[in-house]
Amino acid sequence: MTLDEKYVQFAEILSELQELEYNIYNKKRFLQELSEEFKNNEAFSCIGIEFTAHAFKQIAERLEEISRLSPIIYKDVFRPEDQSKSLLIPSNLKSFIITLLSNAYKKGNFQEEKSKSPKSSGDFEYRYTIDMKKWSGDKDLQFIAIVEDNYIKTGFFNWV
Repeated sequence: MTLDEKYVQFAEILSELQELEYNIYNKKRFLQELSEEFKNNEAFSCIGIEFTAHAFKQIAERLEEISRLSPIIYKDVFRPEDQSKSLLIPSNLKSFIITLLSNAYKKGNFQEEKSKSPKSSGDFEYRYTIDMKKWSGDKDLQFIAIVEDNYIKTGFFNWV
């Protein structure tokens, strides 16, 4: 490859990179707008879009623990073929859990309960119970999450 060709290639890659960065910026801005819409509308308080530190730690630790019990779960959690997709990477875990919750929300697979620690009278929390069919073996595995005011307060995996 000549110097001229390398320079053209450099310019093309730089242009592509700028376009990708612009697209990422727009997606982040759109996510922020949706987040604000959810937070500012009480009807959307059942939608989990953020984690409490406790919930995030609890889910990650339990996920790591159950991955040792099943080769299928281990492969999905640790992704030995591409570790950048491991579910123990915080951004991947957040995306995975929120996707589970959004699918359950779409199916109406959650129930309203009186909050155990209401911020004001009448506050509710929402219990999501999701069957993890792909990860179930001899016993069924469920993911249970409690959401209040758009925060995932707790989450855990249970064998049933």
